[in-house]
Amino acid sequence: MSTGNRTLDSISRIEGLLVHGSVAAARAELVELCKTRVPREQLATVANLARRAFMPDKSLRLLHGVVRPPSNARKVLKATDAEKAEYAGALIYVGANEEALKLLAEIDRKAHPIADLFEAFARSRTWDFDGAIAPLESHASNPNVNEVGRLRGRFEFAAALVDGRIDFERAAGLLEELLAETGSDRFRIIHKDSLLLFAQCRIFQKKWSLATECLDKLARLSEADHDPVFSLLTEKWRSILVIARRPESPEANEALRELRRTRERLIEARRYEDARSCDYHEAVLRNDDKLMARLYFGTSYPAFKKRVREHISDPSRLMGAYEWPLLRGSRPETTINVVDGTHRAGGPRLKNGDLPQRLLQILSLDFYRPLHGAELHERLYPGEHFNPDTSPDKLHQALRRLRAWIRHSKLPLEVVESGSFYRLVAREPVALRVREDSAKTLHVASATEARVHTYGTLLRGKFAERNFSASDAAGVLGTSSRSTVRYLAALRDLGLIGQVKSGPRTHYRLK
Repeated sequence: MSTGNRTLDSISRIEGLLVHGSVAAARAELVELCKTRVPREQLATVANLARRAFMPDKSLRLLHGVVRPPSNARKVLKATDAEKAEYAGALIYVGANEEALKLLAEIDRKAHPIADLFEAFARSRTWDFDGAIAPLESHASNPNVNEVGRLRGRFEFAAALVDGRIDFERAAGLLEELLAETGSDRFRIIHKDSLLLFAQCRIFQKKWSLATECLDKLARLSEADHDPVFSLLTEKWRSILVIARRPESPEANEALRELRRTRERLIEARRYEDARSCDYHEAVLRNDDKLMARLYFGTSYPAFKKRVREHISDPSRLMGAYEWPLLRGSRPETTINVVDGTHRAGGPRLKNGDLPQRLLQILSLDFYRPLHGAELHERLYPGEHFNPDTSPDKLHQALRRLRAWIRHSKLPLEVVESGSFYRLVAREPVALRVREDSAKTLHVASATEARVHTYGTLLRGKFAERNFSASDAAGVLGTSSRSTVRYLAALRDLGLIGQVKSGPRTHYRLK
């Protein structure tokens, strides 16, 4: 059998395994397939299989040389739209959304409707379900969508209606159709997804019996599949159902304890957004503003923050700073300011705008999930494309500098890597003081602008409600008089501070 025929035979087997939910077997076949060179005409297909088998790093390596060829390449074969789309899909999976969305904008979506689906994934992964509606509607109207794509697109549209636009009746109609078109022996994964979403929809509609029926069916399928993740998700929504139905009952108290246990198991299973969702629904159902504040400061997703602002009863909890205990439930002995790394008066501080300082802020942005190296790279080096061969080394150099500074400062912190994901871990009870506006450094175009935004955050922490002079600012920032005036002018141009007159000297005030 020729190499091309062997590849096609492997692709067919892997596709069948994925359709029937046998992900582990599909991953094993993919590893064997990729031990030999994959023919160019099959690259996009194999990358698609790798992404669906939860191997996005494999997809990136397969396609990077084609989508992002080296500048010194003698002969460059232009990447096809199918290859670009699959590369973008893998980037979305690892959190490099900005590069992915720019790449998707280059694709002819009429001929390659999966680009619409990927854009919707990019939006919904950051809780921007309303933003996912338009590409999903475009996807639904495209005649070139295959059967699997159409089913998946309709499911994602129903999810956006449940979690975003809040149209439960329309979502329920779509889900009833999906459940009729799928089953235990046909598109089993989509069938299970639909059952779970249908239960969620029925809970929100307060149709308790129908929700229970969906969860019971899902539990039987998950048990037959030996699927621990779907079992956890089933238990999550069972707990939410009990709390929502009888909030003051003893059963609700036990369900709350079970929900918190499920959250911890979801974190262990690396289902971080599902764990965040556990806390969100607990906060909504129990009107818990303290937990709402943790959710607000513990995510960098603007759409999620907006959702919290709409539900919290005391908005003042979302102002100023928040102290995040890295060991949940502990009493912190040390508090570290993530803006400059300080933890005591006169102690060592990170230089504003430098890579270690920005890296510490980025690693402190999400309380629930570690960040993939590709996402760290995108936020640390705005505008640079991720290269799966060279970017990890560049990122490791920045991490070495931050780790060296942590050791020098004798901070009880570690930056831990596990499977290309990074997070901060405490060696003893410690809290990180974070501010919402520190996230602005993630959306700037240069280290200089990042430094300006960081200085604004430092000044806000000191002069939130009062005027200050240039010399006051210099004392806080640790900069010369000339540099301080320059940075204050930049902050004024950005609209972050205003200039006021108070006595013989010019004073400033934060906006």
